[in-house]
Amino acid sequence: MIFDFYKLVEKHDLDIKGVVHVGAHECGEILLYSTLGIKDAILIEANPGRFSNLTKTIKEGRYNTWCSPLTYSQLPENLSSITSHYKVLNLAITDYNGEADLNISTHDGGADSLYKITKEGTDDSWCKYTHCDSVKVKCATLDSLDIPKHFNFLNVDIEGAELACFRGADKLLNQIDYILCEVQEVKRFENSCLESELIEFLGSRGFRKVDYIAGTSKWGDSLFSSK
Repeated sequence: MIFDFYKLVEKHDLDIKGVVHVGAHECGEILLYSTLGIKDAILIEANPGRFSNLTKTIKEGRYNTWCSPLTYSQLPENLSSITSHYKVLNLAITDYNGEADLNISTHDGGADSLYKITKEGTDDSWCKYTHCDSVKVKCATLDSLDIPKHFNFLNVDIEGAELACFRGADKLLNQIDYILCEVQEVKRFENSCLESELIEFLGSRGFRKVDYIAGTSKWGDSLFSSK
């Protein structure tokens, strides 16, 4: 995350009972989640290599502190006892079940995507990267995962494929109170969605945008609420 998540939770009085994190990377956010006392999280990562590291992170009670190069720190025992129960899934989340080609970024910080990055996307990134390879991955809809009813917070960071994720989550969205989603004002990736499309789609499902945190001049994170 590129902002103070604790302040966001306090500002909007977010009552988070369970987190579904789509595009978890290596999930430095587990420090945030566990510190807030969130005992249930499903961490979903498409890149097999990152997923392997994420699995190791949960097993060893550590969290990712930085990228390029990747660095880690150990969680306090009271927090690692919480994160040890977090579930990890190696999937690309979209609007169908099957397989897809995942484009792999040259940068450890992320930007792997189902869509290829555009020149504008590269130029407006906080670090310069391209897609250097691709790998075939298993993909699924969120609704196919049968997520328990108490999970009410959805964190989505999948580099332009957010709308496809939500299209495959009609059932899940009925139980979600808050969505934190990376958004963009320009097409940073081929076929990717704009924030205006997300606002329209989520609005039709009863969500309204309540906050925005800028990443650069053309992308950032928006918080949506159904409450």
